[in-house]
Amino acid sequence: MIKIVGVDIGSSAIKACCFDFPDDDQPRLTKKYIEKCQLLRPQAGWVEHNLQKMESLLENLIDQIEVGSPLSFTSAMHSLVILNPAGQPLTNAISWADSRSAKQAIYLKEKFPQHHQRTGTPIHPMAWPAKLSWLRLRRPVWWNQIARVTDLKAFLLERLMGRPMPMDLSNASATGLWDQKEQCWDRELLAELELPENCLPEVQTGVEPFMWKGRQVFLGGGDGPLGNLGVGAVVDKRVAMSVGTSGALRQLETSDGPLPSSLFRYAIDHELAVRGAAISNGTSVLDWLCQQYKATLDDVLSWVESADTGANGLKIYPYFQGERAPFWSPEKTAAVLGLNFQHQPADVARAAVEGVAFCLRRLYQELEPGDEPIRCTGGFFASPSWVQLLANVLGKPLAVSPIEEATSLGAAMLALEGYREHSAALPAGAITEPDLVQTAVYDELFEDWVADEPGLSKSSTG
Repeated sequence: MIKIVGVDIGSSAIKACCFDFPDDDQPRLTKKYIEKCQLLRPQAGWVEHNLQKMESLLENLIDQIEVGSPLSFTSAMHSLVILNPAGQPLTNAISWADSRSAKQAIYLKEKFPQHHQRTGTPIHPMAWPAKLSWLRLRRPVWWNQIARVTDLKAFLLERLMGRPMPMDLSNASATGLWDQKEQCWDRELLAELELPENCLPEVQTGVEPFMWKGRQVFLGGGDGPLGNLGVGAVVDKRVAMSVGTSGALRQLETSDGPLPSSLFRYAIDHELAVRGAAISNGTSVLDWLCQQYKATLDDVLSWVESADTGANGLKIYPYFQGERAPFWSPEKTAAVLGLNFQHQPADVARAAVEGVAFCLRRLYQELEPGDEPIRCTGGFFASPSWVQLLANVLGKPLAVSPIEEATSLGAAMLALEGYREHSAALPAGAITEPDLVQTAVYDELFEDWVADEPGLSKSSTG
């Protein structure tokens, strides 16, 4: 019996999940510890991680874990921490959801059209080049004090371990500043940013552990790629879908050809990578509905279930915090079409959830899936009715992971010898088949939804 702890440093909570790996059975989650820490929003468009609070919470959480069990870490991707010469942060960690650098992202995207092919990450406010450009131009006092930059996980581990920590390859590959072909920091972008390369962290390209207080510690990787590992989507053409606050579809990267403009490529390790696409608005749309109607989540759930397919002609384009794929545009805004006096809150709720499902369908068409069910994880799939709705929209069977905390499981599995084989053997979970009659209806509704989208132009998806 092998015992490993997967620690997930997320956007709103830190979780430590203790897994048992029997020799002849599937992994089992035996204990889970959670410390909640909400994101900070100090100004419009600013989204930050509270570094001081997260440091304290991580220490408290680690103290609760059984002594001696190996630790393997994962974290939300794209975060940025800037440090002064004393190793102190100059500001809180800037989250993936932060949009303050929208103008810089647009400028850099136009100036460096080949950047995406080198780094695997479209230029967007979530990525480091735009964030760093904003700091240089808008906060010169901070910029002139920068000695090092790193990500949230490496910073927290540095504080925990008492020494500077390298960045894992998985998170480095998602910064938008790592040249995935040359396996180094992108010199062209560093020159544009006027940032010395010695300010960037060392990148650990392997998965070798180090020792800390008598236990093995693995740097792990980013939450998206390790989510694939945690649901078994490391087999050719097997697709993983995660929908929480945001959403993403990913599959194993098997092509050496050009990367489509709508897709990203992120590493799991030095040999494995995933390609996929992400939406910015998932269950956050449900939060919006609750706020607008002063309703509970149970209310919204019942409304979605009671409304007719197609929401009586109402269309919602749920870009409440811009949109990533296929547009990669921070300036994209939400839209409601066809609203009239006859529509009730149930229609609005149904149209919003269908809008999220249509966004996912559009991205699914960019992948090269096989015939297996899509392997799913995330808060969106807690509702069987929403699982059925999404299966109907996609016209594909969905399998919700039977093992809780797939991202933490992926981190824990990275500490196993032969982790790809262990991952590939994970069960898919209970399968929800699409209602093909409903799928035929949604085929037409989806075509109309795409055709009627406001402001859509050929250049919008570049």
